[in-house]
Amino acid sequence: MAAYIDGVAVELTEAIGAAAGRLAAARMPLVTGLCADMATIRAAHTLAQRCGAVIDHAQSAAFFPIIEALREGGLVMGLPAEVRRRADRLLLVGADALSAWPGLLDMVLVPEPDLGPGAGQPRAIAWIGPPANASDWPAGIAITPYACPQERLTEVLGLVACALAGRPHREGPFPKAQMAALVEFLEGAGFGCIAWSVRATDTLGHRMAAELVDRLNLHTRYTAMPTHADPTGYGAAMLSNFVTGFPLRVRASGSGWAHDPILYDASRLLAAGECDAALSVHTQPEVSHPGCDIVIDPAPQPGMAGIVIGGGAPPDAVDYGPAIGSFVPAEPGRFAVAEVPAPGILMQISDAVRQLRQRAAA
Repeated sequence: MAAYIDGVAVELTEAIGAAAGRLAAARMPLVTGLCADMATIRAAHTLAQRCGAVIDHAQSAAFFPIIEALREGGLVMGLPAEVRRRADRLLLVGADALSAWPGLLDMVLVPEPDLGPGAGQPRAIAWIGPPANASDWPAGIAITPYACPQERLTEVLGLVACALAGRPHREGPFPKAQMAALVEFLEGAGFGCIAWSVRATDTLGHRMAAELVDRLNLHTRYTAMPTHADPTGYGAAMLSNFVTGFPLRVRASGSGWAHDPILYDASRLLAAGECDAALSVHTQPEVSHPGCDIVIDPAPQPGMAGIVIGGGAPPDAVDYGPAIGSFVPAEPGRFAVAEVPAPGILMQISDAVRQLRQRAAA
């Protein structure tokens, strides 16, 4: 596999040694990227631990708001397979509620559930803030729309929670008569689900959605189904939680892992120039590595960074599968399989860092 230092082709061992030397000498190293299979992400954590680095997903800003909401108040979440078979009422929130995860359409929007109180009856669907163009709606499925600007979705979720609780509230984006109809729709479920894209709202919006589900569960059965356009980031957070006790944005030290959702945000660190060595690793094809001086990529090019090493996913790559909420064998083409697996490269860099630190301490 190709390797480059300052645009010049070198042997793999030389590039690994150079990367280890730069990380070992850094005072604030960063390991990021992580649009990758789970073995690569696990090896990246080992490297971060060896060199005392911050580790964070390059796109964590897209999914960290819902992680913060989950940590603060929890969320009753369901799986698409359960929703497909049991839910007689489905509330979609935001224009990209379905497009965020295209597989959701096939999994959930079948004509009727076959289990539970609504078995054999047509599934009722409402949509807050649907796409403005009706041609973007699923064909052949009856949907009751509630027009709402995308920037007011968080507000609407709070207003619906107020209406369900019987608390006074202002009118909001649609009239109170429509709000009353929506509340009646939600309360009439035998088993209901609220689905939204994690990109559609912020931490407060996710908390409002969670409160909505909790309140509905006082009288009937409801579950939530937040969807991710690329679930790899959420899978990385789950794996990080297992390894470090925190969902990314952590730094390794002699006393363990320290977590700070602001200080250890990879995008902020790179933009502010606070890290003096940054390694980025991806095994998904055609993903960029902005601002990093060490890059591991399945399609290495000399100009990507100062040190570039070719490496991809192992043949038996594992991915996060949102359909079952756990880790599954990766679908073909999901990751770029290379001659030299990225986890092995990361472990070689990690071992070299350890040796350099031992020599420096001797």
